[in-house]
Amino acid sequence: MKTFQERLVQGIALASEGKVEKALAELDTGLKQALKRENHRWTIHFSRNLGLLYDQIGNLNKAKKYYSIALRYNKSDPSSYYLLGDLYERLGKLALSRRNFTSCYQLAVKNKDEEFLEILDKRNRVKHPD
Repeated sequence: MKTFQERLVQGIALASEGKVEKALAELDTGLKQALKRENHRWTIHFSRNLGLLYDQIGNLNKAKKYYSIALRYNKSDPSSYYLLGDLYERLGKLALSRRNFTSCYQLAVKNKDEEFLEILDKRNRVKHPD
């Protein structure tokens, strides 16, 4: 049986080769195994990558599902909030978008994550407190 890392690397490689259906199947299998073993770290990795892949192929509802799973297992990671904020913005759900971008910003400030602060500032997604 493949390790979680082998399965994730294989799924990403398949996606980069344009073999999207095979990549989705590989990542989904990894997610199911991670959930079954209650391995939160790998659940987050597989969920986020499934979300990104579904997002790339335009299946925003499935992308939202997987981004939300990643967030459920790690509420202190600004990237899941950012991805959901961006997705909700594209869906026209601006209140949900703002809420997620604000959570991303708050975590980035707390974690002193300059990369996210710069990205959010460039996108003008949150108002800085004076």
